Amino acid sequence: MSSSCSPDDWVRLMGDVDAAPSILNTKPWFFGLVSGNRIELRPRWERHLKVIDPRHRELFISCGAALFNLRMAIRVTGHDPVVWLLPGRTGATAVCEHCGNRCGTGDLLASVEVVLRRAHPGTATEQRLYEAIPERHTVREPFSHGLQMNMLIELERVARMEGADARLLHRRETERVLRSAAQTDKELTLDSSYLAEINNWTGGDPGSGLGVAAAKFGPKPKGQHHPPVRDFGPGSPDPREVKKFEKHPQLIALETQTDTPSDWIRAGQALQRLLLTATCYGVETSFLTQHLEAGDKETGTCQPAHQWWQWPRPAQMIIRVGSQ
Repeated sequence: MSSSCSPDDWVRLMGDVDAAPSILNTKPWFFGLVSGNRIELRPRWERHLKVIDPRHRELFISCGAALFNLRMAIRVTGHDPVVWLLPGRTGATAVCEHCGNRCGTGDLLASVEVVLRRAHPGTATEQRLYEAIPERHTVREPFSHGLQMNMLIELERVARMEGADARLLHRRETERVLRSAAQTDKELTLDSSYLAEINNWTGGDPGSGLGVAAAKFGPKPKGQHHPPVRDFGPGSPDPREVKKFEKHPQLIALETQTDTPSDWIRAGQALQRLLLTATCYGVETSFLTQHLEAGDKETGTCQPAHQWWQWPRPAQMIIRVGSQ
């Protein structure tokens, strides 16, 4: 990267950013170059899922994951990104026009300054994480192998580097999560507004680069009342393969200290560092989020209505880990 961001630099950076995970692959972020070395992150509100994500919590988590990719893409050039998280500058008393809550969210989520006056090579870890960006993808297939404890400890460690906690759920906690997710799925299939919104972003043209294509839905679980995957094609007429999923999946809950817009962006950065680290080690991942979304909708917090979460810190994401 030269003294200013060239068009080629910008194309590369935005390609890396767009490889980040996002809610229903909506890619709800906009990065703007406001000077030769300053980049601003703003949400793309036209891609906000108002029914599924009423508090725009998952939108901000998605933006945080994209921000982490940007950081790694800058670091491998030998420069440092200095990041300021800026949501909430409108003041906590302001009513958000997008969610109706007094969350104090502004349109500017983060500002990134690329320090050009000095350069030093990225670390081996940063290089590995950057190279994992195009390799990371969500796997909705059954997992045949779980993770050893040392790998789970490593995933917990890298999440803490970004200000979040990754809690490995024990078997009883996992069963409670899966029951809640299954119950939420049943309720959502009766919600016409939910079905309309999810159908708008799933099963479409895979060439668009947005949404979840039908080929990415994964198989339907065979004879499981509490499957460890989310059904992205409720009522879909397309035939899908039926497979038996693992009986005791390994789930990790990503927690934050509090439940503010800044926490959501930090959670997104922690999520992406965890996912890229997992990719480096050949670990595959998918997500369970529908019961968190039910809490957003019913209680106005990510503490869910079905009371599956009994820890003091709010959970922002549930990650299923393993390998085929």
